Amino acid sequence: FGSSVVPVYISEISLPNCRGFLLTSFQMFITFGLASANIVAGVLLHVEPVNIGWRLMLSFTIAPNLIQFIIFSFMPESPRWLCANDQQEEGIRITQWLHRNDAKLQQEEIDRLNIYIGYSKRLKEMLEGGWRIMRLTRDMNALQQILVGCMLQIFQQLSAVNAIMQLSFVNIYQISWNKRYGIGYMAFKSHFSTIIPMLMIERFGRRKLLLSSVAGVIFALIFLGVLFEYVNHDSVLAKPLDQIFREDIPDFTPYSKHCAQHINCYSCTKDEYCGFCMPKNSPTYG
Repeated sequence: FGSSVVPVYISEISLPNCRGFLLTSFQMFITFGLASANIVAGVLLHVEPVNIGWRLMLSFTIAPNLIQFIIFSFMPESPRWLCANDQQEEGIRITQWLHRNDAKLQQEEIDRLNIYIGYSKRLKEMLEGGWRIMRLTRDMNALQQILVGCMLQIFQQLSAVNAIMQLSFVNIYQISWNKRYGIGYMAFKSHFSTIIPMLMIERFGRRKLLLSSVAGVIFALIFLGVLFEYVNHDSVLAKPLDQIFREDIPDFTPYSKHCAQHINCYSCTKDEYCGFCMPKNSPTYG
């Protein structure tokens, strides 16, 4: 639940001038946690990995969870959630406590909260009875916000850039000069790449960063497509087996007739029946 609750909680208690920074820092700390986990796992890997190492890796997760449980017990509830659930006085009290050092800012946040209370009441009246999603479409402002949020996530997934990112991790690991530290290098790469938007989001705004990132994804996908076509065009040609052995291919040779149809190495490696999938004790392996 934490990964779902934390961004919402941050957005509801943070100030508008630092909200983007705090929300992107959430993603940054996730990648920092992955990088730190790789470091801890790499250190514990040398402590009897079969019997003790993996147990220590799992037990180390108790410490941050215990710290979170203790600290989060003292955190106030979100003022917006309280106001949306008929606890306006408590929501205003927490808002005053959050901004107790700045009277002007405190009043501004209370005014925003009162506006939200009025909007929340109107929305509740509109959603009473029937299917809420159908009634929500009657409010054009809410409908536009839902469509924008959903479309941003849908198009991000349809671009398949996440699949390419996952495959790039495998490729980088395979070509890394030291496979023991390859996963750690990739984790730190993800961590540092999230620091850049965190520092830029308040300076350049959301829309410019979104458009620039979409342009970068488009360029990367086109570049990868050109590279794949280039690999296919210049891949090493494969000679049929009958030309290599100067004789007819025996019918009993596994996949021999099928493999003879490939014209180059690229088309062979794309085939699900490629020899790389054969068992290691098979004469056709590799």
